[in-house]
Amino acid sequence: TSQTPPPAGKKRKILPKTGEESGLTASLIGLALMVVAGVAGILYRKSKEA
Repeated sequence: TSQTPPPAGKKRKILPKTGEESGLTASLIGLALMVVAGVAGILYRKSKEA
C-alpha cells in the first residue's frame, strides 16, 4: 500500500499512542517470568528425586 502525502495546506495528523509498545514489553516480561518459573520447577523436581 502506498501512502499519499498530505495536502499542502494541512498539517500531518499525529496518531494517538495506543500502548502497543508497552504491551510488547509486558508480553516479553511475562514470557521471561514463565521461562524462569519453568526452569525453577524442573530443577526443583530433579533435586527432590535425587
